[in-house]
Amino acid sequence: MNDQKLFFKNFLIFSAKKSDALFPGSLLTENGKITEIYPAEEDVTIPDGCHIVEGNGRLLMPGLINSHSHIYSAFARGVAINPFSPTSFRQLLEQLWWRLDKALNLEDIYYSGILSGMDMLRNGVTTFIDHHASPNAVSGSLGKLVDACVNTLGLRGIFCYETSDRDGHQIARKGIEENLAAQKFNEQLPGKAAALLGLHASFTLEERTLESCAGYALPIHIHVAEGAEDAKLHRQNFGMTAISRLDKFGLLQEDSLLAHCLLVEDEDLKTIKKRNCRVVFNPQSNMNNGAGLPDYARFNDQGIQVNLGNDGYGFDLTRDMRTLLLSQHLLHKEPCAFGTGDLFDVVFRNNGEYASNILKSKIGKIEKGYRADLVIYNYTPPTPLTPSNFMDHYYFAIIENCKPEAVYIDGVPILEDGILQSVEEKKLTEACTAQCADFWKRF
Repeated sequence: MNDQKLFFKNFLIFSAKKSDALFPGSLLTENGKITEIYPAEEDVTIPDGCHIVEGNGRLLMPGLINSHSHIYSAFARGVAINPFSPTSFRQLLEQLWWRLDKALNLEDIYYSGILSGMDMLRNGVTTFIDHHASPNAVSGSLGKLVDACVNTLGLRGIFCYETSDRDGHQIARKGIEENLAAQKFNEQLPGKAAALLGLHASFTLEERTLESCAGYALPIHIHVAEGAEDAKLHRQNFGMTAISRLDKFGLLQEDSLLAHCLLVEDEDLKTIKKRNCRVVFNPQSNMNNGAGLPDYARFNDQGIQVNLGNDGYGFDLTRDMRTLLLSQHLLHKEPCAFGTGDLFDVVFRNNGEYASNILKSKIGKIEKGYRADLVIYNYTPPTPLTPSNFMDHYYFAIIENCKPEAVYIDGVPILEDGILQSVEEKKLTEACTAQCADFWKRF
């Protein structure tokens, strides 16, 4: 635990709260938590023993939270794929992702975590929720991700293994065991790591596997209704939707995380709401796969909370923020269908509340008692900046023009002046490149 006192002096603070969201001021952190917040108009005596971080009017925000990622995709950038001519979502999985995940070994997994984690930090992401697959290296795979992302780089992470019968029931059993072993993460690294019960997608899971998973009464993390085949196969093989099938087995525990949900039916929405599950959108990935677009209004009208992830399509969450807003305008052919206020709810309220609950640690806001996960931007507003228009500045200018100058997690400086502090970035990048070259030979 970090016991250093930090005094962040003279910043423009975005708290990510609905009220008092933006104000000039300073704050004190101690033992990794925010202990005091001082509006600029207050006279402040800086406590003894503080390390002072000078703001000079720079912007201070909470770290971003990515609610659905695939770290194992990191080595896919630039890989030669032959043959590659998918004409359906399932063929895309078979020709790329299921082929890639079979080639992964434990060293590949570790360095995938290093590569993606460094990218997250450079883009202001301090917490992520991952969905992992490596059917020929299941046991110990989540521990490798924790070692890379949490222990080495300092990130917070929520992990799971995507249990699936696509490689046989024995591999599915190993996946369940890896998920159960990961339930100890929060005890070993309280507030820094936790686990959900990972499932790939209902259409690759046998009845006996779903029945086994239901016995553990844990929140699941699963892909739902992402491709047209998923919906078709469920009606054809089971006479019900994927949501109905999961509910039949009692798998929709509270706080279960349902990724995509592009093709869910109206009755499914009622079930999701009744079971207090969360939905996580990944619009860039959906568009890249030609799978369709999520419809925020359908879920919001039912009171279902929507989170934002990126499905491993890069590791800069701000790109999915932009895509989410634009996609809703296109989907509804209405420029007011989704605004920056909706973006605030998804990114700063929903993502933060969910991750805080799973990690059992308050993150995602600048508020007393919250963890000191902070990002500093050097942003000079070219037009008037007020509490009521901050999200417009954030969407149209900050994510467009600024990269974080500094990132703190638990009050520890992880990135300063754009440079990672606790690791030798050049050596790690070279190690990732060497490991990736070896991986591509096995791909």
